[in-house]
Amino acid sequence: MSQLLVAFTIEVDNEFEQWMPHRTAATRAAGIAARGPWLASLAMWLNFLQYIPDPHTPDGISLADLRQVSHLTKPQLSGMVRWGYVTVGGASGTDASAVRAAVAAGGVIHRTSAGSKAAAHWRAALADVESRWRDRYGSALIADLRAALVGIAASLEPAASPAGLPDYLPEVGPGFWMKDGLLASLPSPSAPAPAVPPHADVAGVVSLPTAMSRALLLFALDFERRSPVSLVLYADFLSAFAQGPVRASDLSLATGVTPTTAQTACGFLERSGWITTRPDPVLPRRKLYQLTPAGTEMARRAAADYREALDSFRANPAGILIAVADRMHAVGPAPLAAALAPPLAAWRASIPFAAHTSAVRADPFAHLPRFPLVTHRGGYPDGS
Repeated sequence: MSQLLVAFTIEVDNEFEQWMPHRTAATRAAGIAARGPWLASLAMWLNFLQYIPDPHTPDGISLADLRQVSHLTKPQLSGMVRWGYVTVGGASGTDASAVRAAVAAGGVIHRTSAGSKAAAHWRAALADVESRWRDRYGSALIADLRAALVGIAASLEPAASPAGLPDYLPEVGPGFWMKDGLLASLPSPSAPAPAVPPHADVAGVVSLPTAMSRALLLFALDFERRSPVSLVLYADFLSAFAQGPVRASDLSLATGVTPTTAQTACGFLERSGWITTRPDPVLPRRKLYQLTPAGTEMARRAAADYREALDSFRANPAGILIAVADRMHAVGPAPLAAALAPPLAAWRASIPFAAHTSAVRADPFAHLPRFPLVTHRGGYPDGS
């Protein structure tokens, strides 16, 4: 399921990139004039921008109310202002002090004109990609997937997360925990419930990536109640290193996480005493990552916690989802490889990333993350 969500998101992101005027590190390095906001991923739409009204509407939304409707402790406000999607209290651009002052003064958030254009493109890309997935997997299988996902959220969410779940996986917090990004509790019963601004684009039907995100998040919360290590660190890193030492040059393919974020995670694991590095015996100038004895024990314990969480999921309505996911896996890697094909002008097809993209497409089951890793740098599910 994790790999299905990552592949779906990448396909939406690739389509959004084609349609939306934008800027990236590559355009900045090439001296190309800015044509729009900084490129961001689907999570920024589902967890943030869909709740923000257009600039021409009188009503905005406060940060406090945004936290309540998004179910997130720290919606990516500063980034979305800096990247050009929204304003707060009239403050925009890269002036962080002006943004902080506007928030402190209770300023409300509106989309910029570019943010409104992005909203239209994200809605269209979501619809297009869902249609393609019905064509690739068959409408009946996708309908079964959606029904199983929605059923899980309805049965498990109230007990697992009383404050509600976001529409996409949250950014990981310190220690790469899922739980750190979630709103911990509902406001007091006497407090009025925040109203979603009447002009915000909140869909009436749960989208496929939202349904997948909520099911995965429920599983992650259950795992993290049992385990001393986060699901991201176990699924993407400790489980990979448990198979044997990993060359630094192979780190991204082994974990499914892009290099910069993978190195950050490995730094945390090394500081925790769970992995270490040593010279590659074949190429001594390069290094290998490997588990320490403490890391081996942590991987063993986390694997047991994972099996317990999975058994718990199988014992309730989530068992239906596992059966549907197995049916989708049995279709083979071709649908995922098609989803991961970037347009020629997309950043994932550019020289720094093209080799990695090709390797992932050749074997998506091996090289996509085993659990999505969303960071503050645009919300990409593979740590980009």
